[in-house]
Amino acid sequence: MKRQTKRRRNAFWAAALGTFAAFAFSTAGASAQVDAFDWKFDATGATLVGVKDKKITSAQIPAQVDGKPVVAVGGKAFRNCYALESVEFPEGLTTIENDAFDRCFALKSVAFPASLETLGDGAFGHCKALKTVEFPKNSALTRMGAWAFEDCALETVALPDGLTTIGHSAFSWGRALKSVELPAALTTLDEHAFWVCESLESVEFPEGLTTIKRSAFSSCKALKTVALPASLATLGEYAFSNCESLKSFSVAAGSTTFRAVDGVLFSADGKTLVLYPLGREGAEYRVPDGTERIAGKAFLGCKTLKTLDLPPSLTAIDANAFSGCVALETVALSAATATVGVGAFSGCESLKSFSVASGSTAFRAVDGVLFNADGKTLVAYPSGREGSEYRVPNGTETIAERAFASCKTLKKLGLPASLKTVGEGAFALCTALESVAFSPEARGTTIGASAFEGCRWMKTLDLPSGPTTFDRRAFFGCGMLRSLVFPAGGATVGEEAFAYCDMLETLDFEAGPTTVGEEAFEGCISLERVAFADGLTKLVYRAFGACELLETVEVPASLTSFDETAFYDCSYKLRLIAPDGSFAAKFAEKNRMRGAAPKK
Repeated sequence: MKRQTKRRRNAFWAAALGTFAAFAFSTAGASAQVDAFDWKFDATGATLVGVKDKKITSAQIPAQVDGKPVVAVGGKAFRNCYALESVEFPEGLTTIENDAFDRCFALKSVAFPASLETLGDGAFGHCKALKTVEFPKNSALTRMGAWAFEDCALETVALPDGLTTIGHSAFSWGRALKSVELPAALTTLDEHAFWVCESLESVEFPEGLTTIKRSAFSSCKALKTVALPASLATLGEYAFSNCESLKSFSVAAGSTTFRAVDGVLFSADGKTLVLYPLGREGAEYRVPDGTERIAGKAFLGCKTLKTLDLPPSLTAIDANAFSGCVALETVALSAATATVGVGAFSGCESLKSFSVASGSTAFRAVDGVLFNADGKTLVAYPSGREGSEYRVPNGTETIAERAFASCKTLKKLGLPASLKTVGEGAFALCTALESVAFSPEARGTTIGASAFEGCRWMKTLDLPSGPTTFDRRAFFGCGMLRSLVFPAGGATVGEEAFAYCDMLETLDFEAGPTTVGEEAFEGCISLERVAFADGLTKLVYRAFGACELLETVEVPASLTSFDETAFYDCSYKLRLIAPDGSFAAKFAEKNRMRGAAPKK
C-alpha cells in the first residue's frame, strides 16, 4: 500500500514538472519572439515596428506584449526580410501598414485574422514567392490598399465578403493569377487593379459594383469574356486595353449605362460605341446604324480589324479611337461626320487612304489624305499610303496634332509657305523620316511640342526664314542631324527643343530676336561650335548642358544675362568669343573662358 502511494506521488510530481517545463518552454519561446521585434506602444495597444534580425526565416507575432494587445504591424517593419518564409498573425490584429512585408521574397503563404480591418499600400508588394493568401469569410477588411499584392505569385484569390474597394495596382503584375473571386460588397476597382495579370482568364463582377477605373484589367491577355453588372456606372479609359483574347462583352439586364450589341459594348441608348473586344472573331465590322459616336480608344490596338463600315448616322470619332489598328486598310467617312479627334487613326500602318462622302461640310480627302472642308487643316495622314515622299499642299495652314504620328514609311517631307502651325506630336516617331524642308517663304511658324520628337533618322532640316517658334521637345532625339542654321527673322527655341540630337555638330543663328530655353540643346554630345548673331539677350539653365565636345561659342553684345549652368558639364576647353567690353566678354574673362576676338 505504501509503495502504491509512493508511485502515485512520484507520478503526480513528474506530471507537474512536465507541465511546468512545457509552460516554461512556451513562455521562453513567446518571449524570444517578442524580443526579436521592436515595439511601439500607445493607448490602443502595441505596434510591431521593426525586426532586429533581417535574416529571420519565420515570425510568430504574439497577441499581447507587456499586457497590451498587438493591434498593428508598422510600415516597412519586415521590408527586405529576404529569407522570411512564414508569418503567423494573432486574432485581434487590426492593421498591417504600408510596405510592412514589401520584398519578402521567400514568403510563400499568408493567412489573415478575421480582425484585420486595414491592409496598407504595398503591404505585400514584390513578395515573388507568395502563392496563397487566405481571408476568413467573416473578415473585417473593407479596403485593400494600393499595390497591396503587386508582383506576387498568387494563382487564385478569394476576397472577403465585406471588401468594398480594391486599391490602385493591388494585384498588378500578378502574371500567375488565373482566377479571382470578387466580394459581394465590392463597389470600386481602382486604377491598374489587375494590370498585367496575363493568366487571368475570367472574372465575375458582383452586382453592386459601380466603378471600374482606368487600366483596371489592361494587358490581361488571357481574359476571354467580360460580363458587366447592371450596377456599373463608370468604366475608365484603358480598362480592358490590350486584352487581346477578349472576344465579347455582355451586360446584365437593367443597366441604364451600357448594353452589348453582338459582343461590342455600347452606351445604353446605343448611340455611342464604347469598346470593341480586341479578340472578336472576324476581320470586318459594320458599326450599327444609329451609332452617332465612337468613343476615344474604342478600337485601340485592335490587330485583326481590316475592313470598317461606318454608318451615315456617325457624327463623331473621338481621340485615339482607332489608334494602333495595324491591319485597317481604308476608312470612308459619312457626310454627317463632323469631328475626328486627335490621333484617331495614328499608327494604322496598313491604312492606305481616307475617303469622304459627298455633301460633307466638315471634311474632304485630297489624294487619300484627310483635310477639313476648306483645306486649311491637314487632319490625318494614312500611315500606309504608297510612296515615301509627301508634299503638303500649298494653302494648308495647320497640320493637326499627331496627324502623321508613328508613320513608318514617310522619308521625305515638303512643307508649304502657307503653313503657320505644326501641331503637337504631328510627326512624332516617324522613324523613317530623313528630310524635312520648310518653305523659306514661311512666316510666323509655330512648331508644336514634340512635333518631330523621336524622328531619329532625320538627317536634313531646312527651317523657315521668318520668325519661328520651336515648342518644348519639338525635335528632341533627332539623332542624325549634323548642322542647323536658324535664318534671320528670329527664333524662339523652347525647353529641350533640340536636346539629345546626338550627331549635331554646328549651330548658326542669323540676326534677329533669339530666345533659347532651358536645356534646349542639352545632351548634344557631338556639338563643337555655336554662333549667335545680334538678338540673343540671355542664356539660361543648362541651355547647352552636357555638350561634351563644345569648344567654341560666339555670342553678341546683346547678351546681358548668363546662367552659371548654361554650359554645365561641357568641355574644359570651352571658350566664349564676345565683342570687347560686352557683358559676355567680362563674364568670360572672370571665368577664364575668353576666346579670341571674332574674325571680321
